[in-house]
Amino acid sequence: MVSWESGKKKLYGRVREIRENMARISLFSDGFRDEECTVSVDRLTDEPPVVLTADALRRFARFEIRYPELVQGRAYADKEIPEAYRIVPEDLKAAVLNCRKYGMSDGEFENEYFWPLYDEFYDSMGIRKILNKHSSDFLVNGLPDQDSVFCNAWDILDRLFNFGMKDVSLDDVVEEVRIWEENKDKALAEMEFSRAQKRGFLSFWNDDRLVSVDEEIKALYRKIMDSLCEEDDPEALKTKAYACYGHGNAAYGQDWDASQACLLRLMEVEPDARFANTLGYMYYYGRCTGGVPEYDKAFYYFSIGAAGGYYESRYKLSDMFLHGYGVAKDPKVAAGIIWELYPELLKEFRRGNSGCNFADVALRAGNVWKEGTDCWDDPHRAYYFYLQAQYAIRKRMTAEDFFGDQEVAARIEQAIAEVLPETGYRNNSRTARYDYLQELLGPGLDDGHRMEMKIRRITETEARLTFRIVPYDYNIQRVIETEDNVLYRFIPDDVESEKYGHQLLVTAPAANFCGLMKKVTVLAKHIRTLDVEGGTDTVLFDRILGDEFYLYGRKVAEIDAEYTFTAPKIKDKKHTFVSVTFTPDGRRYDYLCDVPLNVGDRAVVEGADGEVTVTVVNVFEKPESELALPLKKYKKVIRGISEGQE
Repeated sequence: MVSWESGKKKLYGRVREIRENMARISLFSDGFRDEECTVSVDRLTDEPPVVLTADALRRFARFEIRYPELVQGRAYADKEIPEAYRIVPEDLKAAVLNCRKYGMSDGEFENEYFWPLYDEFYDSMGIRKILNKHSSDFLVNGLPDQDSVFCNAWDILDRLFNFGMKDVSLDDVVEEVRIWEENKDKALAEMEFSRAQKRGFLSFWNDDRLVSVDEEIKALYRKIMDSLCEEDDPEALKTKAYACYGHGNAAYGQDWDASQACLLRLMEVEPDARFANTLGYMYYYGRCTGGVPEYDKAFYYFSIGAAGGYYESRYKLSDMFLHGYGVAKDPKVAAGIIWELYPELLKEFRRGNSGCNFADVALRAGNVWKEGTDCWDDPHRAYYFYLQAQYAIRKRMTAEDFFGDQEVAARIEQAIAEVLPETGYRNNSRTARYDYLQELLGPGLDDGHRMEMKIRRITETEARLTFRIVPYDYNIQRVIETEDNVLYRFIPDDVESEKYGHQLLVTAPAANFCGLMKKVTVLAKHIRTLDVEGGTDTVLFDRILGDEFYLYGRKVAEIDAEYTFTAPKIKDKKHTFVSVTFTPDGRRYDYLCDVPLNVGDRAVVEGADGEVTVTVVNVFEKPESELALPLKKYKKVIRGISEGQE
């Protein structure tokens, strides 16, 4: 830092460059950079730095002295800090109280305290380090500590002065620190917390941590959660709503009334299609009315959810139109909704999103064909979609733990059991025969992808064909011929799908198979025609019409043959299960069993309310690939009961 005389004024600045006895200087005015100028080196005087002691910094942090006094009237000078001072939350509280003591306005406090602190001492007093390091994950039992309280208090100042927000005041800084100070000598149950401290506590105690914590912490968690809900805090209302929904969590048991109350309040303070979707389910199944549906309300909220893009709301509206629940019965609309949803969710599922709603929509697509809803009834087409639903629900239940999925899986298995006998397909068949490959491979081409076919001749009349999806080629424009014979070109715009693996959802009802596959191999027999452009053994195509394969509107191959697809062998061991009933002639439930049991034996299993004695009505073995649920979802038989033990 240098100074020089200019007329009657003394100017200050920092030298940036010296050339031929002339210095290029960044000029400072009132301590702030203003503009650049050029001054002769002979006119410059070095300005010594201002030495700031730790005590002086502490006094400024508490606003016991003002900035001009701290820098000894030399705001322009460099600052030298031999011993750093780390600011603490008590300093911010003291600073606000001194502001009030001096009778200063908020604007004066901002200019004389906040901005000098922000601009000059953000790093040297450790503010940046505290803000960057702090996270609720570092708290002990989620309780506020010195750094978290400082972050909360600083956030108030930042929102007030840096962003001009009017929902906070300087008094909030004092209150934030005061509450923390007074908690130091209190028992856990007696502690009070600011809103920010409550949010930090709830953020720390997520569902995973709550599982293994003692009841004292859980009681405090509920106390804080309930108090924030009373303040209409959206995050607390959302957390409690879904904690009480379904199975409950470690702090809250299932409480449909509490969940519904929170969701209804959320629709007032922070409306969202997600909350409407959940409310639709609650009213549809009568969760708060003893199982008596409230269809008018369900239709209202599902409509909001559907407008907000929620798949669940859309297919539940289909259900309501199908049955006339809360709306005039209209099967055509019901089926139309499903066929709109199906390609969207098929794409999601093929991209690897196992948690999506494809299983639910595929089940309903099967129902459309089974019941002949706005079409003829066709058990073969129904079975096709039921196989997809079965595969998708198994994938979802392996990846996620969604409330109600076991019921969905049971409905799918029931639908398959009802329709399979009507198809004529054999349960143990693993092969399917096709005259054309469109049915087997077509779904892989629906979103504009290309497919590669590799041909390996076995004999003159037999060949093995292997297919795989290939990524988009963005250098090639695709040619489409419209009904009016007009050609136009476009480049597929679904760039997002290229981030995912390219898999086919292969569904072969005659082979009792559905699965995602990267490659599909079929055997071509009784070949009558095998003509490939260029005579190569590899060809790309994006469309199949009968025996012909096309790429960008040009025929690239023709194969006239009979095709056989064989489902891949799945190597998995068989597991022993027993079907049991809790009451005579009651509903059957399947349990894994590793103890010797026979039909008619009594056994102990885990029921909804602990151990229960049941009767074995069936003993069977099944490989994991044929189970209705993922293996981990099945409970085990605890023990058998010998005669005379009951």
